[in-house]
Amino acid sequence: MICLIDSNVLVWWLAEPARLTKAVHELISDPETQIIVSEATVWEISNKIHAGRLRSVGESIHALLEELAAQDMALLLITLSQIKRTTTLPLHHQDPFDRLLIAQAMERQIPLIASDAKIKLYDLEVIW
Repeated sequence: MICLIDSNVLVWWLAEPARLTKAVHELISDPETQIIVSEATVWEISNKIHAGRLRSVGESIHALLEELAAQDMALLLITLSQIKRTTTLPLHHQDPFDRLLIAQAMERQIPLIASDAKIKLYDLEVIW
């Protein structure tokens, strides 16, 4: 199974795994699951690290990328078609990072691992 992971879920996986549901923890732990991390997620988390608001996942974007590689998580590039798709989504969610993740999951037709109730309002598979 291939899944895209939301930013807060990734942070919890790396720094506070007790916050995850049992199902999500098992899914991410399963070697048969390929976890994909969007470049948007890396950008969002690295902004928070740089601002000093999120040291729990590393001291820099480099440390974060090393951790993702160590955990065999693949990066998902942002494409123009995904950006365009965000402009056609209903406005259930205003966060641009989350809207891009939603568009990416829809385009790739893969589940999105997310705890945000607003994401569940979209026509995609959400795992939490």
